[in-house]
Amino acid sequence: MSDLPPPEHKTSLELIYPFSSSAAPSRYETLSNKFKEVYGCSPDFFVRAPGRVNLIGEHVDYSGYPVLPFALEQDVVVAVKHNKDDISGKIVLMNVDTSFPRTEFISSEISVDASCHNWTNYFQAAFLGIKEHSKLEAKISLSMLVQGNVPMAAGLSSSSAWVCASSLAISRSYGVVLSKTEMANIARRCERFIGMEGGGMDQAISFLAQAGKAKLIEFNPLTTFDVQLPSDASFVICNSLVEATKYMTAGTNYNKRVVECRLAAAILAKKLGISREQVRKLKDVQTISKASFPEMIKYTHQFLKQTSYTLPEVSAELGIEQDQIKTEYFTKGVQIDTTAFKLYNRALHVFSEAGRVYEFRDTCSSGSGDLLKNLGDLMNASHKSCSEDYECSCPELDELTEICRQGGAVGSRLTGAGWGGCVISLVPSHLVADFQKTVIDKYYSVMQRPKPQNQSDYIFPTQP
Repeated sequence: MSDLPPPEHKTSLELIYPFSSSAAPSRYETLSNKFKEVYGCSPDFFVRAPGRVNLIGEHVDYSGYPVLPFALEQDVVVAVKHNKDDISGKIVLMNVDTSFPRTEFISSEISVDASCHNWTNYFQAAFLGIKEHSKLEAKISLSMLVQGNVPMAAGLSSSSAWVCASSLAISRSYGVVLSKTEMANIARRCERFIGMEGGGMDQAISFLAQAGKAKLIEFNPLTTFDVQLPSDASFVICNSLVEATKYMTAGTNYNKRVVECRLAAAILAKKLGISREQVRKLKDVQTISKASFPEMIKYTHQFLKQTSYTLPEVSAELGIEQDQIKTEYFTKGVQIDTTAFKLYNRALHVFSEAGRVYEFRDTCSSGSGDLLKNLGDLMNASHKSCSEDYECSCPELDELTEICRQGGAVGSRLTGAGWGGCVISLVPSHLVADFQKTVIDKYYSVMQRPKPQNQSDYIFPTQP
C-alpha cells in the first residue's frame, strides 16, 4: 500500500455518515450553536475521527501481528476555532458532556502526567506527537468543543478516536499537511505519552477506514487490505456495561500483557539460538526463524513452561539482571505487577490468534462452504483463547457471548482490550430482531447495573 493522501476535507455529511445522514445535520448544528454559546463566536472547522470494532485479532498488534477491524459511524467530533490574533498560546478545551471539566493550557508548556488520568491527557499527547514529528515551535491559540457518541470504556476505541481527532485539529490549525498513514503512525506514538503500549490498530483504522469495507491491517510497514464481509449476515455489538478502564489497570492488565509477550519473545529467541538484541516482539521470532504458525505453537509448548514465571526465573532464563529486564522490557512510567508472568499462555494466544486473522480473511475471500459457520467458529475460538489463555475477558463478557450464541449468533467474541466493554456477534441477517430480543431478555433485563436510556446505545447492529 502506497502512502495515502491527507485526510479529506468534506462538505457533505452524507459522504461521512452514509447510514445515518438524516441525524447528522442536527448534531453538527447543535454543536455549532453550543460553541457560539460558550465562546461567543463560530468555529472555523470541524474534525471527526471514528471509533472501531475489531472482528478478530485481539491483543496481537503490539506483538507485530495483523488485526481485522472496521470503523464505526460513531465518532468523536471537535469544533475548532484558531484564534490567530491571540499570541498568548492559550488552548481551551471544553466538552458538551459537562462531567469533563473545562481546561486551559499554554501551548508551549504542554506536558502529560501519565500517573494522573484525565480526559485532556489525550489531547496533550496528540499535541506533543504532532509537535515532535513536525518540529513545531510557534505558539498556537485554540478554542475547542468536543462531542462524542462512541461508548466510553467499552472497547470501541473512544479514547483513540479522541487522540486522532485532536491530531487532526492540531495539524490543520498549524497548517501541517500529513498523509493518512503518517497521521496513523503519529497518533499511535502519541499514546506512549499517556503510558500505553498499544500496537496501532485503533489509530490505523480511524484514519484508513473506508465505508463498506473491513480492513486487514499489517504493521511495520503499515499496510491495509480490503476484506469483503458476507452480505447475508450482520455484526451486532452488545455492551456488557462493565467499564473497560485499560488505562487505570495498565500495570496489572494491558501493559503487563505487553511485557509478558516481550519476555516470551526473548526466551523463545534464546531457545532458538536467536540473539536477544534482534527480537522485541513475538513476530520477530517467527520472522527470523522462518517458522509457520503451527511451528511457533509447537515451540511454545516445547520451550515455555506452562506454569507462571517469577521475575528471578525470567532473569535466570535470559541471563541478565532483574533491573535490566525492567529497563529493557517494562513500560516506562507504569508500575508493572511482577508477581507472576504467564508467558506460555500469552504466546499461545498470540500465535493462534494471529493465525485466525488470516483464516478469517481467507474464508471471506473464498466464499465457499458454510461461510457463516466457519467465520463464527473462528470468532468463538478467539473468545475462548482471550478468556482462557490471555485472561482479558471477565464473567460478564463470557456470559454475554454465551447468551449471544443462544440467541442465534454463529460467532461471538469480546472486542477491544477486554476486561469489560463490548462483544461483537455474527448473526444471520434474518435473525437480528430475534437475536436482540433474546439478549435483552436474558442479559440486560436481569442485570443490576444501570443501563443507558436508549437501547441503541448498548445493543446495535453495525456495518463498516
